[in-house]
Amino acid sequence: MSGRTNDESARWSGALNKVRKIGTTLLDQQLWCWGQDIRRVEGNPLLAYGFTKHRAPEGKHGSTAYEWHGSGRSRVILWGFGFFYGDGDRGGLFLQRYKFAPKQTAAVDFSLPIWKSEQLPELTHPRDVEAWCRVFSLLTQGLAWIGDYERWIISEYGLDYRQRCTDAWKKKCIPAHEMAAKWHELVEYLLSQPGND
Repeated sequence: MSGRTNDESARWSGALNKVRKIGTTLLDQQLWCWGQDIRRVEGNPLLAYGFTKHRAPEGKHGSTAYEWHGSGRSRVILWGFGFFYGDGDRGGLFLQRYKFAPKQTAAVDFSLPIWKSEQLPELTHPRDVEAWCRVFSLLTQGLAWIGDYERWIISEYGLDYRQRCTDAWKKKCIPAHEMAAKWHELVEYLLSQPGND
């Protein structure tokens, strides 16, 4: 049984490695675009989407958190340093900027503000099949959520708006019109892996 378990964990780890490069690039670009949304002079799309803002306490230097609650106990938190997706029944997942190495936590209902990554609840890499199943489920839901947000941005603010965001970035980027589809392609790939049926 442990051999099968190790094989399954290795397969999921390998699948994640195959999407790590594009995932890292996409997340970096996405966090840049959310930063542009925050600075939009005509109004902050994150607030229009239903996010609430949590600034660092006065006198503390760090990243402002933007928090969104979905149906049930789902929760998204955005910082300049990363992305958190949580589901009250299955825990939470954190993706750090510049890395596409999901870490999990049992804590979902932690309070804000949190303005540095060191303040997050204990985060661990998945090590067994049960943990990998949970991480893949949270990861696919979180990435689909990002793709859906990008579709909403285009429908509400237009492709020209998102294109201006990516044009302002000094790095080589994924074209604005492909961002939502790229997130959903990652989701489809991860869901196509054995053990995700």
